[in-house]
Amino acid sequence: MFKWNTKSYHMEDQLFEDLCAGIREAGAHRRGEIDIPAERVHLSPDPRSIRTKLHMTQTEFADLLGVPAGTLRNWEQGRRGIDPAAVTLLRIAERSPDLLRALNEEKHKLA
Repeated sequence: MFKWNTKSYHMEDQLFEDLCAGIREAGAHRRGEIDIPAERVHLSPDPRSIRTKLHMTQTEFADLLGVPAGTLRNWEQGRRGIDPAAVTLLRIAERSPDLLRALNEEKHKLA
């Protein structure tokens, strides 16, 4: 559970543990402490399929992610690679879209 402006939001424990484990593993790999077998390397998530599954327009999904609509278009059309932080954000959007919606609502209330 984490807090954002005195409100609490719950992330499923297993999702949180998976994210933490992945971050620790990536750090160990980067430091040369472990090798990650090729069969465990995952391709970037497909932004278009995630957006379609959520029944959102490009503009709505870009706003949810906090990226320009042009960036999302470039990802969807394969004109631009997706950086690692955005890959994580896309995976969160795919698994816990309500978490991002709640954070977005708070962000807009503060603006």
